[in-house]
Amino acid sequence: MLTRRRLLEIATGTAAALSLSRLAKALAPEFPPQPQIDSDPLRPRYHLMPRRGWMNDPCAPVYFDGRYHMFFQYNPGASVWGDMHWAHAVSTDMVHWTDRPIALAPTPGGPDSYGVFTGSMVLDKSTGRPVPKIVYTCVSESTPELATISYSKPPEREQQCLATPTSLAAADPDMKLDTWQKQGVVVASPPPGMHVTGFRDPTPWREADGWYMLLASGEYKRGGDVLLYKSPDLKQWQFVKVFAQGKWTGSDEKDTVNTGEMWECPDFFPLGNKHVLIHSTGTPAGRTPVWQVGTLDKSTMTWTPESEGVLNHGPYYAPKTQTDAAGNRVLWGWITEDRPEAEFAKAGWAGCMSLPRVLTLDGNQLRFRLAREVNALRAGEAVPNIRDLGGPALFQNEMVLTVAKGSSAHTPQGVANAVLIVARGDGGLQWAGKEIAFDRPLPDQFTIHAYADHSVVEVFVADRAVLTARVYGKESPATLVLPEGYVLEGVQGYAMSSIT
Repeated sequence: MLTRRRLLEIATGTAAALSLSRLAKALAPEFPPQPQIDSDPLRPRYHLMPRRGWMNDPCAPVYFDGRYHMFFQYNPGASVWGDMHWAHAVSTDMVHWTDRPIALAPTPGGPDSYGVFTGSMVLDKSTGRPVPKIVYTCVSESTPELATISYSKPPEREQQCLATPTSLAAADPDMKLDTWQKQGVVVASPPPGMHVTGFRDPTPWREADGWYMLLASGEYKRGGDVLLYKSPDLKQWQFVKVFAQGKWTGSDEKDTVNTGEMWECPDFFPLGNKHVLIHSTGTPAGRTPVWQVGTLDKSTMTWTPESEGVLNHGPYYAPKTQTDAAGNRVLWGWITEDRPEAEFAKAGWAGCMSLPRVLTLDGNQLRFRLAREVNALRAGEAVPNIRDLGGPALFQNEMVLTVAKGSSAHTPQGVANAVLIVARGDGGLQWAGKEIAFDRPLPDQFTIHAYADHSVVEVFVADRAVLTARVYGKESPATLVLPEGYVLEGVQGYAMSSIT
């Protein structure tokens, strides 16, 4: 497996004179011709992704001056992880996207020479007009005493850097936020005395008394956590305290994310009369994004979680939120690959962005629905049976399923497509063979919205759970089994348009 870890190990040997960027390019498999990538039958058509190369975490999504901007982790030289840049895309509706030039790239010899990692954006209103500013994790080679990832070879140092737009006065509005000026390191080291498992993924926000920021971290044999910092100006930060903390699983596995000793990609925001904390870490079900709903005491900046749950079931990681034009809280996430690296390395593309999801609260429980803007992708009127869509639409569609308590005799026959089968079975709701828990019983009638996009499936169940799967062939491992006593009462389908 050609990962960034492997690149760094090679860089300590005979290839040490090469920059990481050049080394990644030298070792990467050649891309297939672009027409071959574009026509790949497994490649999604209405999910945001680069035309080629590897992508992962969403970074700094923002609505600014009438446009949505999405940045994300990107390797321009290969469809495997490594040589991290920030890609950039622009949209007017969160659905149709236009690629922009790479926004941030590693600077040889700089604090981000090993990669421009995950970060966030704020709109700084201190001078009147809002100015977008990026805080991101910069990674470089380190001495052992300064390393935040000590088991890598050579050791790596994670620091937090600031970037500001080069110009906001371009005549072409699409040029805004295309180019950025790096302002250097603003948080150099973890708190003294902490033996951290990592130090990355900044999430800043503004309160009445200044800027605050969470950083993902953790401690060996103790558990993952997020650290709270405070600043008057986004440049000078002071450590305040450990904001939230998890538990070590007890495993001695080397990967501290899998053992729960490291939390990644925190996000923190108000929702209704509560606050929500999101992070990603290892759980018994694997690497999982987790949400907590609770109360923030702003007088002491004390976080008290009151409920928690799984943000998404299936291959989905590192979620990030933003507010849309109407003030809704919108969630994005990285839909990961679920096939051998050799296959996606050869394909020339890997990973995609989830469809936008609107978050709401039901008491202290988080709820999810697809942003209504996605309905613009429907390519015609609804049909009463998914099979009636026919042809390529079978792999590029939306299914709206009505589920209710009742007799199996009422279940429509033959309701299935190549990537999703709905069936009645004993027990609770199951997805791909795993039980899905709910905070309260499902209603007597509810709706399931399922979106199939070639190798990607996203399923929304009664606004209470979101399920994802990757399906690379005509088999259907992503099977949804309804709880005992429930039947499929009705179905309609829509063909979905491509955005490329």
